[in-house]
Amino acid sequence: MDIESVLLKQLIMFIVISILLFVCSQLIYNYAKKEEKFMQHKIWNKMFILILGWLMISFFVFFLLFFTTPLGDLISAHAWIMFIVVDYFLFVINLFVLSIVHIIVDTSMKFEKKILITWASSSLLVAIILFLLPSYDIEESHYVEPKHIINNDFYHGHYMVIFQAEPDVTYYYGITKKGKLVKQFCEKDKLSSDGVTDIVETETKYSEKKCGNSLDNRN
Repeated sequence: MDIESVLLKQLIMFIVISILLFVCSQLIYNYAKKEEKFMQHKIWNKMFILILGWLMISFFVFFLLFFTTPLGDLISAHAWIMFIVVDYFLFVINLFVLSIVHIIVDTSMKFEKKILITWASSSLLVAIILFLLPSYDIEESHYVEPKHIINNDFYHGHYMVIFQAEPDVTYYYGITKKGKLVKQFCEKDKLSSDGVTDIVETETKYSEKKCGNSLDNRN
């Protein structure tokens, strides 16, 4: 995958998230039009603290459920659940940004402008994360479903990763049934110079010392 493809994916993701943020802002705006006293209470001067706390609790609860319950399997089987989760977090993040904008801008500013600034600020934050922050040298990564039986200690689905510094090696990661831990598999796909892909277990640049063998314990 070349850099143009990576940038295209990032651009598409940015546009989608920006549209979702716009929808979130529109929902808040519609509510504010019906409730004229919205954000007029003095508690909104400290609301960003409360929303930030709620956001942190939400993240904690989500990851706790993901790694200690069958939620991960449920999301893998029903992708629309993840869409709802993403929408929820985007809405709360957008509300958090709005609460900060509320205390920074002039109190006489119209609510429409506050919403516009909120949407622009949230979109800018997403752009910074997608385009400016390092991506840990990952060239390609996605979920894969093996066609063969794997180690019974792991859930069946894999997550494949190709690093930019080692484009000829494909790494695979799985989630253990006990503890819901992410663990690298010892087996890797290595592309030779003649175009043949071999399964290897030798040490490579991103190999982890404590890897799991996907072909063990298959009974």
